[in-house]
Parts: sequence; C-alpha cells; structure tokens
Amino acid sequence: MRWMNVVGAADLDGDGEAKIAAVTTPHIGGTLRVYRRRRGELREVAALSGFSNHVYGSPELGLSAPVAAGGRTRLVVPDASRLSSRVIELRGAKLVEVSRCPIPGAMAAAIKSALMDCGTAVR
Repeated sequence: MRWMNVVGAADLDGDGEAKIAAVTTPHIGGTLRVYRRRRGELREVAALSGFSNHVYGSPELGLSAPVAAGGRTRLVVPDASRLSSRVIELRGAKLVEVSRCPIPGAMAAAIKSALMDCGTAVR
C-alpha cells in the first residue's frame, strides 16, 4: 500500500497493446514500472529506479507523460531530484534511458512546459 503516480498508458513497444507506466514511491526513491494486463491482472514488465513524478503535498499529478516521437512512444519522467527529464524507452523487458534534459529549477508543474524546453531530447 504505497503511493503510486501514473505516467500514462500507451503502446510502448509497438506490439499494439497498451502498457501502463507508473512511478511507485515517487517521494522516496521512486521506481518507474511498466505493467501489462494479462488474464485480468497487471503484470510488471520492466522497472527502473531514480524517478520522482510528484511533489509531496502537491495536487499536481502531471509531471510525467508518454510522448510519441521518432516512430515510437517514449516516457518522459523527471529524475529523483526533478532537475532533469529522463526520456525512457521500453526495449523488450528492459527500460532504457535514451536521453536526459536539464530543467531550470526543480519541476513542480505539469510536464508540458518541460517538454517544450526539452523538445529536441524527445525526438
């Protein structure tokens, strides 16, 4: 029973099936996890540590998002300090960081403003 903040749902590996991405415990060593639905249950596909997509006490939940870029969908999620956006791809059963973009000041607002600043990192 720990805090989990959803990143979004999207086809992250091109197989036509949406996966659900979320950061568990974003306030204490957040882990980005990707789940797939199988037989009515969510099964973890991959996980990677070092994320925080929520500020403790804030009502803002939109600090991360799936983004279509370069012919595939990637996840853009702040690092644990919220001073960089990490661009993550699902490759098989592994989450891989493909780029990182510094953010001027700790991210506390919706991801859209950070994406505008980091547009070239997502492509």
